[in-house]
Amino acid sequence: MSRFINSKSIYVETVTIALAGTAQQATSVPVPDGVTVDYMAHPDNTGYIKIADTAAKAQDSYGVGNVPIGSSQAVTYQISDPSIPYIDATVSGERAIVTMEY
Repeated sequence: MSRFINSKSIYVETVTIALAGTAQQATSVPVPDGVTVDYMAHPDNTGYIKIADTAAKAQDSYGVGNVPIGSSQAVTYQISDPSIPYIDATVSGERAIVTMEY
């Protein structure tokens, strides 16, 4: 569905993966119709952030079933809730930035 109005604000959440190999999800919030959700690897990261549709896939050390994103890289999905994908990291303490128009 296309949007025909401008958003009034943005949603930003930083997800810190405390322990590499332990996938987490962003907070559940509604995504307006026509809005995409961006997942960006924090610029200070030294490893990869991995995005997948299940925790097991996000945690896969061989990259099977996940999308690895390096420092300052991002992926965008048109989904109804930013908590749908699982987020993991190859290095403990790495961060992912989740953002969308709101």
